[in-house]
Amino acid sequence: MSHDNARRRQSLADVEQRVGVLGSKVDHPSAQRLTVEQHERLRAEVRTVQWVARERRHRVEWATVLARVEALVERVDRMVPVVEVDVPAQARGAGPRVARPREVDDVPVSWRWREE
Repeated sequence: MSHDNARRRQSLADVEQRVGVLGSKVDHPSAQRLTVEQHERLRAEVRTVQWVARERRHRVEWATVLARVEALVERVDRMVPVVEVDVPAQARGAGPRVARPREVDDVPVSWRWREE
């Protein structure tokens, strides 16, 4: 049965690693600007890990992972997704989306052809 114990340890290590990755995602500054869809995907991923950890709550070695997962679920549930992203004027540009052709008067003096 040593194979079974090794598989259990690997399963615990995999879930611990996934919890660490999810914790990093939630801690990242960009997590404060998630869209509704991104928030739902993150929430579903955290809930899936929660389900996996809860299925093993009867095992003593899973107690700390389960506590970390529950805290992570709370943090994700408190996050508020961004409904509309505000694009700054610098990124939008002042005029229409299609660039207009340059006029001769727009070219700096140093670049104009001299008429001889």
